[in-house]
Amino acid sequence: MTISQLLTQKAKVAALLFLVMVLVILYSLRLEKKARNMDAAVTSVYNDRLQPALIIVYLSENLHDKHRLLDNHLSDHSRLTTAELKTRFSEHDVRNNQLVADFEQTVLTRNEAAVLKKFKSDLADNARLEQVVMKQAADENREIATALYNKDGVALFRQSIENLHTLARIQSETGQEIVQVSHREAAGVSVITTLMIAVAVIMGILIQSLVYKTRFLERNPSKFPLN
Repeated sequence: MTISQLLTQKAKVAALLFLVMVLVILYSLRLEKKARNMDAAVTSVYNDRLQPALIIVYLSENLHDKHRLLDNHLSDHSRLTTAELKTRFSEHDVRNNQLVADFEQTVLTRNEAAVLKKFKSDLADNARLEQVVMKQAADENREIATALYNKDGVALFRQSIENLHTLARIQSETGQEIVQVSHREAAGVSVITTLMIAVAVIMGILIQSLVYKTRFLERNPSKFPLN
């Protein structure tokens, strides 16, 4: 019957429209998930990579400044008294401890956490050694202080700087991994968008065809026999 065929065509159109709606919803959910992942990646790059990179720079500056101050003090090129030098060192130590604490609040890889722990231990050892060196220098045992500094102090300083270099390298490698993940997410969004456009075009053609058939049946009912 003509009515039956009309209903069938309309049902097909409705089914296709429903399918389009479902696909749009699924696409939107998928796109939202990828957008969240990309946002999380960008946030992680800033909070867990760029900020620690700045911390590494500040720590390096503080270590070099302490190294320079003590070296000048032992070589009689400093105008600071031992008491003034201790005050300067104490200020640097407070800043270093705060910077390390800030670093520890970021998301750390296993290797990064191990290197940071070693660096933190070296900082403490270096601070204790500096106190011993300054005490020897204050007691007029400058030769002993200089020998101790040249043997253990320089080694600790170089080791601390090397740990900072390792942390900086980890920042770079981990940051590159996060960027690659973001690129994959962006590529996924592009693929999904292309597929969605293709599906929309195909669905549009099918719906247009069904609508045309429905209108044809409505305009030409006499061509179909009645039961």
